[in-house]
Amino acid sequence: MIGINLKVQDSVKEAGIIVNEMGRLLYLTPLYQALVGNGYKTEAMAFYKQAEAFYSPLARNAVRSILGIKNDMEEIKPLKKLVRAKY
Repeated sequence: MIGINLKVQDSVKEAGIIVNEMGRLLYLTPLYQALVGNGYKTEAMAFYKQAEAFYSPLARNAVRSILGIKNDMEEIKPLKKLVRAKY
């Protein structure tokens, strides 16, 4: 993350490799925050699109929040009240 903060381009490439191989939220959150916070949002979005299916739903929602993408849970429409059939 220090390299990202110093805007070292090789560090951004390395971060891309890490976020595509490591799905733990503990590691993803600071990396994506560093990328977005230092002007690499386009790269962060590309990394996320490559690894999206690999992440757990919790990790996906956390990264989407950092990237400013609508979360999965916001897209779920409320279920209609179930009505029991009368027999």
